[in-house]
Amino acid sequence: MASELKRKLRAARWREAADFVMPFGEFKGLTLEAIAETDRGLQYLDWLIGWEKLWDSTKKIIERFLADPTVQADLQESLHGEDHYEFDESEWEHWK
Repeated sequence: MASELKRKLRAARWREAADFVMPFGEFKGLTLEAIAETDRGLQYLDWLIGWEKLWDSTKKIIERFLADPTVQADLQESLHGEDHYEFDESEWEHWK
């Protein structure tokens, strides 16, 4: 029974992360789940967690979302695909 409760809690925390609305950037106004629907979006989220200017609270939410095994598999597939996107800090000034 305790394991079922833990599973439900993990699922609720992931859903909360998936529903998080990006407050800035190219994908401002979209949920993490919506952003992750494209390779570019997945790669953007992966890039963001390494960005030194990202708020810790936002980083934790993105990390929780990306930790899902299905999302991880999609991310790995997108990183090995033909379309690999490069992001840099200069985009911040344009999108904030």
